[in-house]
Amino acid sequence: LFLGITVFKISLNELNEMLKDRGGLGASGEALLGIYNKNKDIVLFTPLRFSKYPLVISHKNLKLAIPMRHALNEKNEKMIHNKVDYRNVHVMALTNYFKPLDIAIVVKKDMKEVMEPANRLKRELFQLTLIIIIISILLGYIYSLFVVRPIKHIAKISSQIANGNFNNRIEIFPNDEVGEMAKSINKMADTIVNINTNLEKKVEEKTKQLSETNQKLNHIFDITPNITILTDGKTIFKVNRQFLEFTGYNNLDTFLKDYDCICHMFHTRNGYLKPKINGQKWTEYIVSHPHETHKAIIKKNGIENLFLVNATTYVENNNTNYIVVFENITELQKIAYIDQLTKLFNRLKIDEMLERCYNSYKRYKRDFTVILIDIDDFKQVNDTCGHLVGDEVLKSISLILNKNTRNIDFIGRWGGEEFIIISKETDIDGAYIIAEKIRKAVESFVFKVNLRQTISIGISQYKKEDTIDSLIKRADDALYKAKENGKNRVEAIY
Repeated sequence: LFLGITVFKISLNELNEMLKDRGGLGASGEALLGIYNKNKDIVLFTPLRFSKYPLVISHKNLKLAIPMRHALNEKNEKMIHNKVDYRNVHVMALTNYFKPLDIAIVVKKDMKEVMEPANRLKRELFQLTLIIIIISILLGYIYSLFVVRPIKHIAKISSQIANGNFNNRIEIFPNDEVGEMAKSINKMADTIVNINTNLEKKVEEKTKQLSETNQKLNHIFDITPNITILTDGKTIFKVNRQFLEFTGYNNLDTFLKDYDCICHMFHTRNGYLKPKINGQKWTEYIVSHPHETHKAIIKKNGIENLFLVNATTYVENNNTNYIVVFENITELQKIAYIDQLTKLFNRLKIDEMLERCYNSYKRYKRDFTVILIDIDDFKQVNDTCGHLVGDEVLKSISLILNKNTRNIDFIGRWGGEEFIIISKETDIDGAYIIAEKIRKAVESFVFKVNLRQTISIGISQYKKEDTIDSLIKRADDALYKAKENGKNRVEAIY
């Protein structure tokens, strides 16, 4: 058996010379050849770019020559990033291991130089971005000068015009859309000024007309012959001159110190107005019952005054108020209620007083008595002496009745030669005394043409089961009884 050995001779000098050529490695690139010595130190014997002499990296200094150390330890090919070399500088390296010679080759380049193209690109991009931003700012400024600022100016002036300052105008810009907008708004402002001026003139004219009309209405309101007030049904707002003359006050404020409302002056009586009627204010009641005749009694100096009252509504500040007119019909009532010959109350007024006494008895149990009087043989007086003498007899008896009765008694002409006395708060015995006194006064009186005359009288007192008709019927029966019993006498039916 024969064994042979093949020996190869490799010149490291040639390899070194080849590694010296650093073409394409840039300013910081190197190609290194390294081995371990027997102490496990790294020997870099390729001529170094940044050192004149070969270096020995101690195995104790593990932080240096990391790419070479990795190549010798791992014995493979690998790309290493951002590791420090023998200079303690971060590099990017490509390692390879040559096993037959137990030697490693490292080609490296500083990370700074490797990253320079990327950093340069980054700087260029930053510069480009900065330029774009500056250009955008410039364009924005130019845009604001030519578009935004004019629009803001237009908006500002438009707002002032909207708030009523019509004297401001927008600065006219070049003949573009913004300029046309400014012209339109200025034209609109001019139109508004013209309209406003015309409106002010019209308002001034209307105000003057309304003032004149108001003065006329106030004058009419003040001189109207009837008492007229404006009220909400509780408080009076305004009154006319007739109101002040009737109440005796100088002005409304003085009146309101004593009364809240004229309704508190009403003399309450059935069938007449009072402050509240069936739960309604008196004004509401009048308006809601337009087909009824509304009357009110107001006393002045102890004398009752009768008014016809009418009301109508008007709305002011969403509140319903009333115009109320009081027509004083006291004198008209006197004419309507007075017998023109005797000046006594007529049948119409007598019926009213009978009704009033009837209601007073029902409510307060106040007695009253009816006295019916008839002139004896009065037809003979008319036939013998004439109607003028007969009229004088009627007048004279009326005077006798007034003279011989009390203030609370109510005297009226019942019809023809008959008279009636309603004797209030008097029973039948008291009424008899009054009747007898009257009978004697007539009997002793000398009428014209030396005429003597007598009367017959019938009396009846109201009882709780009576009606007005039954009371009058009983008094009439008593009068008939007096006639039957010889005339010139008083008869009473209990």
